Amino acid sequence: MLRRLVSCAALVLVGLVNSPAVGAFADPLLPVPTAADLSTSNPSSSCATSPDDAPFVNLNTITGPVMNIRTTVAVTEVVTATVELWQRDGAAPLFTSTSSTVVSSTGPGTVRVGFRFDPPLADGEYFWRARVTDAESGPEVPWSPSCYLNHDATRPAAPVISSTDFPSGQVGLGVGRKGTFRLAASDADVIGFEYTFGSIIPVGGPILPVGPDGSATITFVPIETGPGDVVARTVDRAGNRSAQTEYHFFVGVASGPAAVWHFDDGSGTVAAGDPGPAGTLTGGAAFSTDGKVGGAVRLDGTSGYVSTPLTLGTGTTFAVSAWVRLADTRQDQPVLAEGDASGDSFSLSYRAFGGQPGARGVDPPGRCLRRVLAAPVRGRPRRRRGGAPGAGSRQGHRAGRQRPGRRRPFPGRRGR
Repeated sequence: MLRRLVSCAALVLVGLVNSPAVGAFADPLLPVPTAADLSTSNPSSSCATSPDDAPFVNLNTITGPVMNIRTTVAVTEVVTATVELWQRDGAAPLFTSTSSTVVSSTGPGTVRVGFRFDPPLADGEYFWRARVTDAESGPEVPWSPSCYLNHDATRPAAPVISSTDFPSGQVGLGVGRKGTFRLAASDADVIGFEYTFGSIIPVGGPILPVGPDGSATITFVPIETGPGDVVARTVDRAGNRSAQTEYHFFVGVASGPAAVWHFDDGSGTVAAGDPGPAGTLTGGAAFSTDGKVGGAVRLDGTSGYVSTPLTLGTGTTFAVSAWVRLADTRQDQPVLAEGDASGDSFSLSYRAFGGQPGARGVDPPGRCLRRVLAAPVRGRPRRRRGGAPGAGSRQGHRAGRQRPGRRRPFPGRRGR
């Protein structure tokens, strides 16, 4: 009897070992990758489980794409990932690649599986899927969800560059005059432009977004006369770059100021413009000989001012500057303004900012001009304000530059 029991036990054990059901179960310690566990690098993309959400990428990179599969293990071990790449409507995988790595039990690990395509992969719709196995896995390990891709390796056409301010091969606007260039793309899948004023487009620089009409506008304010270049290329949704377009132009000479007042007149109430219209000294305003360079005008701080019929168009970029010496730098001081009885369209002023001397401000009502400079410059003084130097007095250059659109223009206003 004992021998029969032992024999039966042996039969049962043999039956368990040879059971085909054992091999059909996947290793419960290796979870099936989800879409969140799958991504690509070179180029970078996440897993899109719907063809409608498939990203546009170029898989024909120099080093080839890499599929990343994130997984977890209960004990540190070697994990193998297998990846298949399919055409969307294919009957069998086009390419299969496998890679193994040691994954630690202390946290998620990533198995990276690379591909190289020779000849290059043809443009089209594809998907890839992955599964992970270890030494204990059976032959029927489930596949991950499919990740869809739109592969596009075709370069877009180069952009067309044009400008009415700086015509190609001709002399355009002068130094300090702001102009624009238009970049236009001919391919519908272009998302933007890379450009530079020079010869080499920076690698990894910003992309200027394309507008609804397939174009974008860039601005340019030249700082010196002579030849100039704009170099640009288009970038499509798959990251492909076009060939470069080079646009050559010439910057004209500076046009000079609209008006300058040196205040060298010496006497009377008329300040000659050089160029520009004359200014009129009013109230407690009088000429002086102790300017920064040559003459100046002294203002009494109450009723004195100089007015001029010149009106600056505040709808475009403009700049104003003046040499001033303040009798007291501990309080805000106006320098010049344009306006009428209803208010100022802009003003240039000194701001003490809580009694701290040396702070300069440019202050149209409710807004500030774009830039204030407070550095000595060569040239003649434009205007002087204040009495004899006292405690805290300071002479310096005030300048402001206004961008268009910051305030509406006020036509017909006089300067004061």
